[in-house]
Amino acid sequence: MGYSCLQEAGIPPVPHTDHDIDALAQALYHLSALRRDLQRFAGIEHAVAGLMVLSVVHRIGPARISDVAADMQVNLSVASRQIQALEDDGHVDRIPDPHDGRSSLIAISDAGRSKLERAHRRLVDAVATAVDDWDRSEISGLADGIVRLRGALGTCDDHHHVPADRPAADPDPTSAQGADAHHEEHTR
Repeated sequence: MGYSCLQEAGIPPVPHTDHDIDALAQALYHLSALRRDLQRFAGIEHAVAGLMVLSVVHRIGPARISDVAADMQVNLSVASRQIQALEDDGHVDRIPDPHDGRSSLIAISDAGRSKLERAHRRLVDAVATAVDDWDRSEISGLADGIVRLRGALGTCDDHHHVPADRPAADPDPTSAQGADAHHEEHTR
């Protein structure tokens, strides 16, 4: 990440060695495996993606599917499929949009709220067990670092940092190609 992105995010640049940044990049490659481990240890029976959608609906709902997709930074069709699966399982409901009788909003159901609470509790318990021998500053440092890195990366323009061996993603997130490329970038 370049210094200009850090400055845009309000983070003062600090000189780092190539070794420091390489070590961080290598650690970030493990996030997908960490996510699967957390899912397995927490006993979450459905894909984490479904729980992420459910938590977004809980936090911002009742909401349009497009609002859920925008919040998650995924393609509308991706959010729509995940919401349909949650609806089929009884975890979300479609309710009439009070401002547009032709549209509906997605709201979390009682079953969905219960599922989300159980999954969150299992996840908290699994993480607590995993970091049992960490001190408080290590736990808060990791949490703060993840949030800070996500915020800094979120302020950078994707096309400013595309490696030379990869074409730039379509800058129009409403196009199918651009939205799919955008979704792929955010699900890695």
